[in-house]
Amino acid sequence: MLNVARILLLAFLVSGVGQQANAQSPGPVRKPIVAVQRINDPTNSGQADTLKTMIQTAVVGTGKFRTIERDFGQLDTEQALARSGRTTTNRPARSGGYEGADFIIYGTITTASRDRQGDSGAEIGRAMVGQFLGVDMGGGNCNKAMASFAVDVKIVDTVTGEVKFAHPLTSRSVSSTTCSGDASVDLVPVLRDIANQTAMGLTITMYPIKVAAVQADGVFILNYGEGALSVGTVLGVYGQGAAIIDPDTGAVLTSEGAELGRIQVTEVTTRFSKAVPLSPFASAPPTGAVARVLADQSGSKKKGRRG
Repeated sequence: MLNVARILLLAFLVSGVGQQANAQSPGPVRKPIVAVQRINDPTNSGQADTLKTMIQTAVVGTGKFRTIERDFGQLDTEQALARSGRTTTNRPARSGGYEGADFIIYGTITTASRDRQGDSGAEIGRAMVGQFLGVDMGGGNCNKAMASFAVDVKIVDTVTGEVKFAHPLTSRSVSSTTCSGDASVDLVPVLRDIANQTAMGLTITMYPIKVAAVQADGVFILNYGEGALSVGTVLGVYGQGAAIIDPDTGAVLTSEGAELGRIQVTEVTTRFSKAVPLSPFASAPPTGAVARVLADQSGSKKKGRRG
């Protein structure tokens, strides 16, 4: 009888511990869903589809959102194949029912230019080297290539219709000089930069860069990694201040306090970054303190200015 009582007591305790663990374990956080509409290309650059795919990749890469496809034609075709029995599926009778988006990204390519220009300085240098060495350096057709892209990006909250982000984003790339043939420039880094700017515009609007932890050795852990930050980036760290209210709308303009100090990124991973102080902090900033990329990347703290 005593053994039975012990077994029942043990079962009760194990059940209680399991319930407590379940109560303390948070469920999965729902990530907002983002859809990228077709990019308009009045410049006829031919890069709209590539840019759209890159934006989808960049948004997923932030780890803050899920993306869904808005090309319903292809999705409808797949569902029709499933209904006909030509492909296997867990939902053979499904038609439509696609998940809705929380945010939609619109874009229009406003500038898409490629150019090539001569590099007279390189031609003079080439001629001088040839004269010094006493050799013929060949023709002096030294040139470099340039590519510029500008895209107007708008991100809309589908629930309220509010435009959360609207900015012209630009990127430019210049090739190295060549003196044999025509120089060329790779468009991929230019488009990738636009895509990353778009993803970060959405992400940082919704989720500011924050201090996730300060390690014992003084290294800061930030809640953003690749795509948002890069090695060498300088950020200001700010404390919590009193809420400042817009007198016209009643909206909170900011609750950001004084700058506590500046940090510089030293390591970037896919999910987080590490940074070190550029000067000593009076005290360790609290977890969740906001960090903003500064316009002045020199790292020097100028009196009376805030980034």
